[in-house]
Amino acid sequence: MKNKTNKLIIVSLCLIIISPILIFCISPPSWRSHLNFEAYDIPLDPEIQEFIYYMSYTYEIDFHLVMGLIKTESGYKVDAISKNKDYGLMQINQVNYPWLSENLGITDLLDPYQNIRAGLFILSDLYKKYESTERVLMAYNLGENGANALWRGGIYKTKYVDKVLENTTAFKNLKTAS
Repeated sequence: MKNKTNKLIIVSLCLIIISPILIFCISPPSWRSHLNFEAYDIPLDPEIQEFIYYMSYTYEIDFHLVMGLIKTESGYKVDAISKNKDYGLMQINQVNYPWLSENLGITDLLDPYQNIRAGLFILSDLYKKYESTERVLMAYNLGENGANALWRGGIYKTKYVDKVLENTTAFKNLKTAS
């Protein structure tokens, strides 16, 4: 009786673990089919655009905002490196590398897919802390200490924030490539 119960538990656990994997592998993911991504006519590989689209959806961050931020940060250049040692599309500063490596396994900030994962991870973390997009963008751009210093001085919006929001609006008005 005990052996039969153990087998039943093992079979049940296998079904619980394996079923979702089989469903995911056999059928197209439903989240992908209802999102219907179409690439935009911008100087950025359509596969990277699609990756940004699905990662934005996963992190529940507005895709247009992310594209506006990327346009502002790097002009869609995957290999952009600033004089401040900010890397890639989302201009991730090297000071973030250790904790991004530890938390996400990031090994190369110039790899566009790793850079996007890192940037969206940072944005997601900032959205959990701050109530407005303006504050999130300020903290993303200046670091939390820099943004806090401005907030203490009564400054809640910067030229950087205005530029990202302007690029976000412009991106919303772009036509897709197809």
